[in-house]
Amino acid sequence: MKPYHNVLCCIAATFLLANCSHNPEFRNQIESNNFQANKVEFQEHEKGRYRASNPEQRWWQTLKDNELGQLIHHAFKHNYDIRIALSNVAAARALVSESKLDRYPTIQANAGSARQRLSDEGVNGINAERNFSTYDAGFDAVWELDLFGRVNSGISASSANLEARRADAQAMHVTVAAEVAKNYIELRGAQLQLNVAEKNAKNQRTTLKLTNELLTAGRGSTLDVERAKSQVLFTESQIPSLQAAINASINRLEVLTGQPPDTLRELLKQSKDLPSIPITVAVGDAPSLLARRPDVRAAEHELASSIAEYDIEVANLYPRFTLEGSIGFLSTSFSNTFTGGASNFIFGPRISWAAFDLGRVKSRIKASDAKAQADLSRFEKTVRVALEEVDTGMVNFSHEEKRRAKLAAAANASAKASILARQRYDAGSDNFLDLLDSERSLLDAQSQLATSETKVLLDLVALYKALGGGWQITQNTK
Repeated sequence: MKPYHNVLCCIAATFLLANCSHNPEFRNQIESNNFQANKVEFQEHEKGRYRASNPEQRWWQTLKDNELGQLIHHAFKHNYDIRIALSNVAAARALVSESKLDRYPTIQANAGSARQRLSDEGVNGINAERNFSTYDAGFDAVWELDLFGRVNSGISASSANLEARRADAQAMHVTVAAEVAKNYIELRGAQLQLNVAEKNAKNQRTTLKLTNELLTAGRGSTLDVERAKSQVLFTESQIPSLQAAINASINRLEVLTGQPPDTLRELLKQSKDLPSIPITVAVGDAPSLLARRPDVRAAEHELASSIAEYDIEVANLYPRFTLEGSIGFLSTSFSNTFTGGASNFIFGPRISWAAFDLGRVKSRIKASDAKAQADLSRFEKTVRVALEEVDTGMVNFSHEEKRRAKLAAAANASAKASILARQRYDAGSDNFLDLLDSERSLLDAQSQLATSETKVLLDLVALYKALGGGWQITQNTK
């Protein structure tokens, strides 16, 4: 893979520069970080293994396992974390609607009554009624003239926050799909290892029975019996932990898919082959990766929101112009409240300005600036982590495949050696220790092969997750 320390997404750059066009400081800082879409050809690791085309959206279908596809589909509909993320999207959408209303006048209705008593000094000796009631009703309206962009910046901040929450929901779909696949593969891997252990334990019990018969016939030794017994017990000791791992994986899949306990147990308890591994894997390139990964876009929109919040604080340096007015009725008699003589109104402009409190405003500007700087660093980190995860995932997957191929050859050789060792032992050509050693080597080789077959699939899932696919098929994050 080519060096990617300067690789950033041009799409993100265009978006961010557009959002900070009124903020030269952030514009210069973003430009200085080399937001270019440098071409990174991920497939250089393994020319025949990876394709430059965009990754499959339903990447789990490349594993050719219908049960896995059904579990992921069910999780997309019922997973708790996805439901939480979608609720956050709905809340953010409501806040955008609220912020857009700031463009229009705020109108409130009011009504009230009061009983008053004036003091002697208040009437200044005038012979007037000191005790009276007042009744009022009317409408008040306030409309801010957005001369310095405070309202528009607020709308931009809430809109960017909405996009960030949408990206979070999409990222949660990516995570959930990968977690379901991971636990499903771990389940099938544990079942495969359990089958290996049980098969070897059965063969070793046969050997133990044979040694006992030879001892009874006077042809064997107690040492051979104890060695055979130790081998059986050691192999059987692996079975409980594998059964516990199977149970844990099923429980986890039920939680991930949002189903009640024991719903999936009957479906998944039967052992099944591990999913298939595709011949080639589509990985695309760096620019498409950064545009596709939801966490990168979430960080991008978080930064845009922070820049908009910074602009709000800058706008507070300047006066705020509003048009205010009210119309209604005011009377000392309830029966006359809504008559023409009780009507009143007031209308006029108002200017409010924190002229003598600018130190506080500037402090808030500095705080917003620091938050935006932090979000900029977080965005850059997210980009680099995305590229790192893809590179690491490709290397891990490729190397584990090579390891699996060698372990498969080793397991095949161990199986042949075990058969020959038993034949030679039965013929009296080899001693019992050679037979035990061949059985031990066979168990170890088959166990390592089962572990590697599981790991290569887990590495593939991690790579697919790093590529950021899977969320595109869902429409409920909009």
